[in-house]
Amino acid sequence: MLNRMMLERSRLTEGIIRYARASVLVSGGLVNVLLFYMGLATKQNAARSFLYGASLVALLALSACYFLYLFWRFREQRKATLIVCSIPAIFLLCYIRAAWALPTSSVMTNLRDFMIFCVPMYVFAIETALYSKERSFMDALERLGLLVMPLCAVYLGMMTYVSVSGVKTAPMGFPNLGVMTYMDIAYTLLPFLLANVLQLSWGADPVWPLAKRTANIIRFVSALVLWLCILTSATRGPIFSVLLFMPILLVYCIFHKKPLCKPLICCVSIAAAFILFTFVFVPAGMASLSARVNIVVGGVSRGTFETSDEDPLARASIDDMLDLPVPKRTNRGSTDGLAAPPSRPEIQGVIDRITSRSTLFTLAIKESLRHPTAGLGPLGFIAKYRTYPHCFLLEALSDLGLVFGLLMDLAIASLFFRLAWVSKTCARVAPVFLLLSGYIVTLLASGSLWSSPILMFGLCYALGICRQPLSVSKKVL
Repeated sequence: MLNRMMLERSRLTEGIIRYARASVLVSGGLVNVLLFYMGLATKQNAARSFLYGASLVALLALSACYFLYLFWRFREQRKATLIVCSIPAIFLLCYIRAAWALPTSSVMTNLRDFMIFCVPMYVFAIETALYSKERSFMDALERLGLLVMPLCAVYLGMMTYVSVSGVKTAPMGFPNLGVMTYMDIAYTLLPFLLANVLQLSWGADPVWPLAKRTANIIRFVSALVLWLCILTSATRGPIFSVLLFMPILLVYCIFHKKPLCKPLICCVSIAAAFILFTFVFVPAGMASLSARVNIVVGGVSRGTFETSDEDPLARASIDDMLDLPVPKRTNRGSTDGLAAPPSRPEIQGVIDRITSRSTLFTLAIKESLRHPTAGLGPLGFIAKYRTYPHCFLLEALSDLGLVFGLLMDLAIASLFFRLAWVSKTCARVAPVFLLLSGYIVTLLASGSLWSSPILMFGLCYALGICRQPLSVSKKVL
């Protein structure tokens, strides 16, 4: 009896850890979903702010405790754990440098996001890489996907209502859901969509007590529902990430001689839904999708990269904005860290009119050429332009300079290609590599170098994989 109780207790503990591990990837999004179910998503209030903040702080505390537990229990992996720790340590040193040089307001928001979202991803990455938890992570991610299905039903129901009734003022600020913006919704659903497609493509064992055929049908339907919700949100980062992920999955299956039927069905279905609701039949609830995609398509047809109808003055004032200095702290001995008074207020006003990625990309490239050795300093672009370049590679160039920025970009690229190479032979690495490939467009067109959880996970996971011998398996999942 005692042994049975201990076994059940260990299974419960393992299950809790498994779900906590998977929920880290979408921690803020899952908290928003739970608050939505509690009726606390219609507007910002004290109760919602407290619960949201307390949940994320608790996640950070649990991650720290779990890291200490792993470090204490698995002594053989301590050296690799400390080596992987160099990545968040480098980022924290950059934050210390930024806090010394820049106004506190420019640093603290990003530091808060880094500590709450990125540091738990480091713990998640080393535990996944060094202790072979990839399969249980994918299973838990698929199970957690069912948690968002009621929200998906509400979201698609609201889209249908807006399309049929033709109302001008949609309830809950649709395509937002109260305080959950359309971007929050899309980025929350993205990993669940990728997990369902991967589980279906490789015919993973059911996570529920169901026949395998039934489980695969549920995965396919879930993936389509999640895809329709992402399309409804009109968030182009996740949309184009999925559209790139599907051919990558097909090429991977072809290269490794895996069955093509299921991934091909998923690819065709996802592409057909995108084409249908973007160019053929555009319901009123998805009008923003067609408009936002057509801006990008129109820009490409003209040989430019445009993401919005930006004020022409912003593009014309690029050289003037480059001449502005980076805000500096005027009282380092004080706790408030006030910035010096802004120079050229008329140009400062133009900065707020920047809405196109092409302008941000141009600014980041030109800043790196103007400051090839030192750059603007860590978080310098954010402090100067009050936004980030929306491309982590260009942010490295502008903040660290052309020399050190290129070194960092090459290091990141080498880790990614190393992970791709290992995934050819190691069964357990393949699904994580493909999951990360589903974020390529998101990172290149919306990713921040200093506070991107998925980037932190990818770097730490890849370095952890490179620090240990891997068993070679011909069977992927």
